[in-house]
Amino acid sequence: MQSRKKIYVTHSAHLDLFWMGSMEQCMSDGSKILNDAIEDLGADQKKYFIIESVRFLEYYLDKYPEKTELVKSLLKTGQLEVGACYSDRLENHHDGESLVRNVQYGKKLLKKLTGHDTRIATHPDLPGLTEQTPQICEKAGVEYYIFARGYYDGGRFRWKALNESAVTAYSYPIHYTYYDFEKLMENIPTVEKAIQSDKVLISCSAGDLGPYDTFINGEDKRVNLTKMLEDYNRGDHPYELVLGNAYDTLEKMPKVTLPCNFGESPCRWGTYGSATNVSSFHQDKELSARLCDAEKLLALCRLKGIDCTGLKISHPFKKTASSHAIRNYFDKKTEPSTLNEWIDFAWRLQVTTQDHNYGGIGGITSDFDRHVYKTCAMEIVDSIISFCTDRLAAKIGSSGDLVVFNTLNWNRSGKVFLQEDLSDSRAAVDPEGNCLPIVTTSEGSYFEASVPSMGYRRFQLINTSARNTAGNIEETEHEIIMENSYYKITVDKDLGAVTGILDKDMDKVLTGGSSIGMIDAFLDTSVDVHEVLYEKPLIGSTKDAVKTITYGENDLSAWVCVTTEICNSKVELTVTLSNLDKEITFTPVIYWTGMKDVQLRMHLGLDTGLESLYYGVPYGIQKFGHFMEGASPANPHDEITDALFAEYREIQGWFALEQNNSGVSISTNHSSFAFKKENEIEAVLIRTVQSCGDSDVTISNHGRQEFYFHLTSYCGVSVTEDDSFYKKSWSCQHPLYAASVTTSEPELPSSGNLLKVGEDGILSVFGEDNGTYTARFFSVSNAPGTISITTSQNPIPLTSVDLLGNVSDEDLSLLNGDIKTVTFSSEDI
Repeated sequence: MQSRKKIYVTHSAHLDLFWMGSMEQCMSDGSKILNDAIEDLGADQKKYFIIESVRFLEYYLDKYPEKTELVKSLLKTGQLEVGACYSDRLENHHDGESLVRNVQYGKKLLKKLTGHDTRIATHPDLPGLTEQTPQICEKAGVEYYIFARGYYDGGRFRWKALNESAVTAYSYPIHYTYYDFEKLMENIPTVEKAIQSDKVLISCSAGDLGPYDTFINGEDKRVNLTKMLEDYNRGDHPYELVLGNAYDTLEKMPKVTLPCNFGESPCRWGTYGSATNVSSFHQDKELSARLCDAEKLLALCRLKGIDCTGLKISHPFKKTASSHAIRNYFDKKTEPSTLNEWIDFAWRLQVTTQDHNYGGIGGITSDFDRHVYKTCAMEIVDSIISFCTDRLAAKIGSSGDLVVFNTLNWNRSGKVFLQEDLSDSRAAVDPEGNCLPIVTTSEGSYFEASVPSMGYRRFQLINTSARNTAGNIEETEHEIIMENSYYKITVDKDLGAVTGILDKDMDKVLTGGSSIGMIDAFLDTSVDVHEVLYEKPLIGSTKDAVKTITYGENDLSAWVCVTTEICNSKVELTVTLSNLDKEITFTPVIYWTGMKDVQLRMHLGLDTGLESLYYGVPYGIQKFGHFMEGASPANPHDEITDALFAEYREIQGWFALEQNNSGVSISTNHSSFAFKKENEIEAVLIRTVQSCGDSDVTISNHGRQEFYFHLTSYCGVSVTEDDSFYKKSWSCQHPLYAASVTTSEPELPSSGNLLKVGEDGILSVFGEDNGTYTARFFSVSNAPGTISITTSQNPIPLTSVDLLGNVSDEDLSLLNGDIKTVTFSSEDI
């Protein structure tokens, strides 16, 4: 009989963390699946299995410690493989440092548990890919990235990041499970052509927490995998199916020159998560920023020789309720002792919540678990931030002073919020004697201050009677007009939205098409991941509702507030014109009642002549409309339609429209947008729809949902050359921290840098561990830069390292798209 060509098969169970029950139930069910697999692999050397994320293996070894040596042996022989990431996270939706910490934590923990270093990342169910993942993987020692959505006939290519970093990406043909196996085998010649290899790797997964050694052949036909493979091999076929090791199979594929692929791979589940779980995603962005700030402030304390051993943190999962019960979370077994360990633990909680599933079976429980994890992580980092700023403030000011800290590597101005509401007859005086008015609004009491890069400034609070106004407000029968030296804004009283913005510097109207701030409600009967209707029935709009309009001025701004309603929910839209900066802020607040089958969208009608659209992605910038080559149309089973796929984008903090080096930039805390034709941009604020995993589950998004959109305009520069627009979004995410001086041991001047860092690039991470300081920078500008950290007199010698701390041969230059990490020793300071 003529020898048959081997087709290699990987087997796994898709270990969803928040989909098939509560998190604890999913991990418990997963451990049973893993135990069946590991015992079978131990008994049969021809069996292979992949675990997609380290968290499930960690849980398994905790539950079955007696299997540790067997697991180590199976990893060594290659029968068992583990993906590099700690959790099977979404990519498009989360910030760059979260993606870094996920693979860092996963690889380091796997090494600690088993001594094994994995070289694959495997995420077969992820609905989208983000631009900087190849660079993160390459710098974490990952050689192959395996996925299964987007390339129906399979794919193998060098996946390039925004710089020249790349990993080899491999897409399983059709899908990882839930497909017609016979149809795939008939299509093998096409697959071979697509992947440029006569060695083909396919996935026969058990599906969502499916039993070991099973496969879902078709939509819902679960079969025994071993029997299916044996039956096929007994038939008259040109192929022989064998279970295999994914890494080894990919290594054996021909070393041809693979195509280089890069660009957008948007989320094929559309607005899933960011618009269906609004509070969770807003909390996610705030937590990541606070985590980075806490780590920076702790390192700066140590840099200044401040003793940081006095803070004692209580384990948030060991607090007792009124019944003296303790929540049974697996992570309560982690016992941090040092502040560094507490920060690592908080990152662990954060990346756990970033798993790719929302609202499956028992979805309300999953949503609650996420909230608890993020809230506990926030408690940890807030206590560290407060502790560090108090210790630093004592070295700067006298009793009664206020010291404000800036954790970013550029001088910046921003709001400084005070712990208590003060009257408008108070002011803050800076070291130069400038009197800065304190105002009290619905946000609280605050003043605007300028603070040095990675530094601080001391202020004294005084009584004052001198007040100013921000500009002029004029009311006519149908309009309210706000005006200052930068802008003239027209608010249509009947529409309840902004219909005109004139940039007075450029003498240019920035609005066009629809208004800015009007909210429409549409009937949305699709399930969360599978939005199918492009044209939806309009069921309500704020333009048609009764409105109450108020307006006023203070020392820092003028404002108009439109109070109205939509779908029986109160809406407050505040439009604020800054007196100090060239900025307009739109703040819609929706007191959402949770009406089902509704999608809310807010209009952002900008100048239709601005043709180029750029937006923030994790650790980078992308131009809209630059899709990765070769991607297939949407999967009609569980993905959005092609029309929606062309418009929907998850953005990280910021987007801009420009033409001929002039344009409009908007920084925001929201990430779900529809970029329609002719600049008809809509923020998809809320979707209250049924979960595709449990028809009884609808995440209601009820309660107070607040969004912000900070608009500025520019001329004579492009956002690809000037990173100040991206930095603006970071300034919005990372607040200025104020600490009152209660005990005073002043050693430092009243204003200055705690660490002198060059302004090239963005310093996202600064940490310290056992006398070694680590700094991470990334660049979003075409203008070349250089990493620079200095003492008061001399540059500090820096060592380039990869994401695992290994010394690398990278230089200190910063080019567009670079993510670079450097270290230095306390002895070098």
